[in-house]
Amino acid sequence: MQKALQVFSSKVKFHTIHQNSYLGSLEKGCTGSDVGLRECQFCKGTQQLIRNSYTAHYWIDCACGITLHSCHLDKHGAALCDMSGRDYDEQGSQEKFRTLEACQEAHKAAFLHVINKWDSLGQ
Repeated sequence: MQKALQVFSSKVKFHTIHQNSYLGSLEKGCTGSDVGLRECQFCKGTQQLIRNSYTAHYWIDCACGITLHSCHLDKHGAALCDMSGRDYDEQGSQEKFRTLEACQEAHKAAFLHVINKWDSLGQ
């Protein structure tokens, strides 16, 4: 997990949208080998990309077409990331955080969650 934390620190950048509103983005080209992912449980390949959409929602795409997300859907079909420390903006947006620290913690939790989730497949 140390390798994943180093990648998170170096490849996830945080942005201020306007006062008290923050987003994070993962540099393009973050691979499974960068963070030490296990091989794909379906194709046994090692060609995975880790992605996000500026929100604290991360996913892994394998070259074989398998995608694994860091969140799940609630009963209404809305995405819920498995993270703590939520501190949304005044409108309750799940995409913007009022403090940089809350944004960083949410992104870190989602990033590490999807990596752990991938590595636990098939166990």
